[in-house]
Amino acid sequence: MSGISPEEALAQIGRTQQNAYTRQQLPLWYPAGFAALMTLSQIGLDDEFGWRFFVLGIGGLAAMGALVSLLLNRWAKVRWTKETWTPSASITYVVWLLAAAGLALGAHFLVFDGLAEPGRKLAAGAVAVVYLLATTRPAEALIIRLSKAKVVS
Repeated sequence: MSGISPEEALAQIGRTQQNAYTRQQLPLWYPAGFAALMTLSQIGLDDEFGWRFFVLGIGGLAAMGALVSLLLNRWAKVRWTKETWTPSASITYVVWLLAAAGLALGAHFLVFDGLAEPGRKLAAGAVAVVYLLATTRPAEALIIRLSKAKVVS
């Protein structure tokens, strides 16, 4: 026997989980890269079967799928479970992402209204990319504070 009580062992497991949970971060480029791929895909899908449709539209969608797969299979060291998410953490996450979409749409329709396409979409996508680069770490920290910190490895 190791000499520690079951309570101590469980407490140690809990500390290890908490440590792994709080240290995990998305690669900083991931949300911004995803937004950039979404922008390029939209530009391509607007082309309606021209070369941009296949290269940017379909290629961008495939790249987004590959990015998600890489994140889940290579970079994610800790798996979040549905029990991890509290309502407040979930709402914070959704609001953070909707803010990016809202900024991009607002920029597209209000700020860059005079630009021709696809420049208007590129500029609006750049707004979302900058927002996500600037807010990913603070959003992660807030979501982690609001979550239950129960993970599986």
